[in-house]
Amino acid sequence: PFFLYVQDPKDARLVFTVMDDDVVGAGSPIGSTSRKLKQIFPASSQEDLIKKIKDEVLEQIERGEKVDLNQAELLKSVIQEWEGDLKLTSKPRIKDKKGQITMAAAAGAAVAGPVGAAVGGLFGNFYEGEVRGKVTAKLRFIP
Repeated sequence: PFFLYVQDPKDARLVFTVMDDDVVGAGSPIGSTSRKLKQIFPASSQEDLIKKIKDEVLEQIERGEKVDLNQAELLKSVIQEWEGDLKLTSKPRIKDKKGQITMAAAAGAAVAGPVGAAVGGLFGNFYEGEVRGKVTAKLRFIP
């Protein structure tokens, strides 16, 4: 498990980075995504917390249950959980594009001769490809 301590949930942002585990040295980033904590847990502000505790106590009273104002019991009622997939939205730039440029130039030359080769090589240099993948996460928010 990982823990994130946040002072102001309104501005907090979760960032997930997927890494390729290299045998030698540090891992290489494959892609990343980020979400505001408020997007995942809409009731993350202090006002929302107080309202949620108040609603829980009122529900217990309405059901005729004994109300325990023990702080630990009240906090259990405001724990929020989220589970889902987050699509990767960014990836690092490709540093070595020699093979990519060569393939694009060859394809361009096959279609339109020398001018096609030049355009294909230029396109191959700028093309970064799609960001693919997702992060599956299960999060628990304890205000």
